[in-house]
Amino acid sequence: MTAGGDGMHQEVRDRIVAEFGGGHAVEGIALRYGLTVAQVYAVVQGEVAPGDQRPVGESPGRPDEDAIVAEYAEGHDVGAIARRHGIDVSQVYAVVQRTVDDRPRPGPRDIPPLYPAYFLELLGRAQVAASPVNVARLVERTAFMIGCQGAAYCAQLRDPAAFEVFVRNFARGGIPDRRPYLVDDMVDWLWAWNPGCHDDLRRRFPGWRDGLLGTESFLIPGQDIAPFTGDEGAGFQHEGTWRTVYAQNAR
Repeated sequence: MTAGGDGMHQEVRDRIVAEFGGGHAVEGIALRYGLTVAQVYAVVQGEVAPGDQRPVGESPGRPDEDAIVAEYAEGHDVGAIARRHGIDVSQVYAVVQRTVDDRPRPGPRDIPPLYPAYFLELLGRAQVAASPVNVARLVERTAFMIGCQGAAYCAQLRDPAAFEVFVRNFARGGIPDRRPYLVDDMVDWLWAWNPGCHDDLRRRFPGWRDGLLGTESFLIPGQDIAPFTGDEGAGFQHEGTWRTVYAQNAR
């Protein structure tokens, strides 16, 4: 196994590029390998085009990024898009990510942080023990709900590229070490993405709280919260449901 000038072994570089090309969140890759986000992009750039100092997503002919995003949003195969435009699969993902990242950002959200106060309040008022397991299960159920709502926002606001980034970032639970903050991270992302969802987001959590304190809630006094999927070993896997919600709202 050989190391590059930065001391990183080629096997590690290959794994980083493979994960990036597979659509893993850049922040998660950075966390796993002890890198910054900028370093992840630098590794991908160096491996996709050795010796070429162009930014990721550029080629000698400067591919049509609008066409790439449109094709991606229409559901074209990523490999086919890459071949059509003479770029690597990882560069297709980079173009889509940059399209979302380059949009104007609104000010900081005015929804208070949710973890841990929101979840502890809900458990306390429902008379459910505030154990780590119950908190984690309530976070997952809330994240699922916000994910469905996020899918609906993206469809209603006609932004399929943003939906793909949202799915890649959160459908498998976000960054593992930030799992307790998953709902906050999702709200941050949606808030920064489009002001069109701000008013609904402001209403969403008081409404969710009121519903969970009602008679049809899964919060049952004196009982632990049941696993959401029935198989906690399967992990956080909600992409299919979110895609269904997106399709229903895109009609």
